Formats: sequence, structure tokens, C-alpha cells
Amino acid sequence: MQQQKTFRHSVPASPQAAIPNSLGRALDLSSLTRRDDGSSGGGTPTAAAAVFDATDESFQTEVVEASRQVPIVLDFWAEWCQPCKQLSPLLEKLAAEAAGTWRLAKVDIEANPGLAGAFRIQSIPMVVAIAAAQPVDAFSGMVSEQQLRTWLSAVLEAAASVGVTGGGSQPQVQQPQVDERFLRATQAADAGEFDTAEQLFGQILAERPADDTATSGLAQVRLLRQVSELDADDVLLRAGAPESATASDLTPDTVATQCEAASLEFARGQVEPAFARLINVVRHTGGEERDRARSNLLDLFSILPAQDDRVRMARRNLSNVLF
Repeated sequence: MQQQKTFRHSVPASPQAAIPNSLGRALDLSSLTRRDDGSSGGGTPTAAAAVFDATDESFQTEVVEASRQVPIVLDFWAEWCQPCKQLSPLLEKLAAEAAGTWRLAKVDIEANPGLAGAFRIQSIPMVVAIAAAQPVDAFSGMVSEQQLRTWLSAVLEAAASVGVTGGGSQPQVQQPQVDERFLRATQAADAGEFDTAEQLFGQILAERPADDTATSGLAQVRLLRQVSELDADDVLLRAGAPESATASDLTPDTVATQCEAASLEFARGQVEPAFARLINVVRHTGGEERDRARSNLLDLFSILPAQDDRVRMARRNLSNVLF
């Protein structure tokens, strides 16, 4: 179904790896062809440029084609975005350190609406890694330098697996060992083999219960399974607006519909409406219905980085409702 194609779990390098956001598996970068008007729209980077500006017009040549030789990290930003002003300098610093192992392409979403739309940008900062002309991993929100280094390690390994090793002398990012079960679980989930993916993530968690990445992976697989079985239009129509349901509306059956609608919204990248919907259910219910909505909400929290501003705000709102 369509929902299965709009949510992806990528291969993490360690429990500290930043969790990618909902990135469409069906995204076809080759469709973003360069315009034939002779304009570049931005400075054309040299082969040695660690950081450059990517535009709607130059993307095909300067990013897609270049990614066949070196991993490209896209930094989606805007002038009004305060977190971007913290993350972008950190990315630029690490790109300079990388000595050509990977390159940073900065995308101003205000000036390049075509790219913003193609990548379904819902919030910024958003960072997407590309190798061999395809997205390999992504995350949104602010992360620490250590988390970013760990994420880059995973990106370089994923790029190397498809023959893209970059032009640098030696990588500046340390490559940690990767549990190959992550790769197998991701491949299984992408193929719709949810039982296998759940089993593999479950094995990791049985050995390392505190592994946040495996926890996130398991939650994402369960979400994929759930939304793949739903009639999205029907569920969302019956559920109504995220905060429209009142206590009199919320029976066990309608609570189930609200939970399904929140899962669909989250899988489509509508994170804040999904959180608001479930918090509204918690506010107006009790007993098993409240527990179900709260459990669903916590599962969605586990998919995103704990420091994600949307998660922090939703946790505060949930606490206000509960206490």
C-alpha cells in the first residue's frame, strides 16, 4: 500500500545513531532533472569543494551525478530557522574535516521549493545523505556532534556498500562495527517481511534492552505493519481533525480509530498532529482506552530522537494531561 512506501527505517551504526525521519522509499532522484535553460542557479562547486550550495537547477548534476563518486549530505535550511544556525556550522566543520570523504550540499528551502517538495520537507533542519543517486539515510532536528559523527559513520558504510567511497585520503569519522542484524531487519521491512524484521530487532533487544536504535527500529516496523493494513482515506475521514474528538465521542471503537489515524499521520510525516490526536484521547478518556492511546504515543516517541523538539513538547503536554 502507499503508506508502506512513505516510511523507511535506515541502517544505524550504533544505539546512539540519530534516527532518520520518514523518508519516501519510492523517491526517484533521477526525476529531478536539471533544467535546460543554461542557468546553474548557484555556484558550481569544484571537485574539491567540501561545502557548496545546491539548487533546483543544479541538483541533477552537482548532487545526483556527483553522488555516484562521493556521498553527498544535503542540509535543508532557511534563514528564519534558529536550530539550522546551530546545526549547519557543525555540518560544515565535519565536512571540512572529512577531506573529500563526503561533501555537504546546502539547500535553502525558500529559494528552492522544487527540492523541498521532492524531499517532502515537513520541518527543518533536515539532513539527507545520498550515495549512488539514491537516499541512504536521513534525520531531522538538532543533534549533538557525537550523534552526528556516529550518523556519518553509518552513511559512509552504507555508501561503501554500494561502491561509493569518496575522494578523500582517509575518513575522519571512526567506523564502528555494525550489527548485521540491523541490515537484515531493514531489508526485511523494506520487503514487507514484518515478522522477520520484528524477530531480528527483538533478538537485539533481548541482548541489549537499552539499545535505543533497535527500540526505534522495532517501533517503526510495527508502525509499517499497521499502516500497510489500513484504508487510510476511510480511517482519517472517520477520525476527524486531530483534536476534535470529545469525551462523548470516544468509545473503545472510536479510540481505536483515533490511534490508527495518528499512526497514519506520523507515517506521512505529520508528527505534531499525530501527537496532538493521541494526547487529546488521553485527556478525554480513562482506563484501557487511555492506556492504549498513551502506549501508542510512547511508541511513536521512541522512533524519533529524544531531543527532537516535537517529542519534548509532546511529553510536556502529556504530563500536563496526566498530572
